Amino acid sequence: MNFSLWSKKQKLSFLAGVFEGEGSFGYWKSGSNRKRIELSVSMTDLDVIERFQVFFNAGSSRKIKLRDHHKQAWAWSVSGLHALQVLEQMIPFLGKRRTKKYYDMVESFRVSVQNGDHGIRKQTKRKTSYLTGKITARRENVSRRNRAQASSI
Repeated sequence: MNFSLWSKKQKLSFLAGVFEGEGSFGYWKSGSNRKRIELSVSMTDLDVIERFQVFFNAGSSRKIKLRDHHKQAWAWSVSGLHALQVLEQMIPFLGKRRTKKYYDMVESFRVSVQNGDHGIRKQTKRKTSYLTGKITARRENVSRRNRAQASSI
C-alpha cells in the first residue's frame, strides 16, 4: 500500500510502531538551567527514516557511518520542543513503558520549572535561540495519574 494514500492516523500509528521498535528518547541537562529532550530512530531503511522527517516536518536525517561489513544505516533525530510535540502525537500508539517514561519526563520538566528552571532549548536554525517557559504538555494527565497511583498504594 502506498504510504502517501494512508490517512494521517494510519501514518502516525505506523511511525509510532517503528519508533517503538527502533527509536529512543531522553533528556539531558544542557547548559545553565536548561534541559534538552531528544528522540531518534535508527535503521537501515532510508525510506522509513525520510517518512519521519516528512510527516513530522521536523528534525534531521543523517547517514550513520558503520564498518564495511555492516549494512548502511540511517538516523532521524529531533530535539527541543519539536521532540516533545512529536512524542505527544505518538503517545496514544506507544506501549506502557515508553508512555510512562514520557509522563515521567514531563513531570520532571514541570518540577524543574517550579524550581526555577526557565524552560528547554528550542530547535532552531540558529543554535543561540532559546525558548523559555513552562512545559505544560499533559500536566493535568500526569497529576491525575499520580493521584490514582497514590490512592492504590
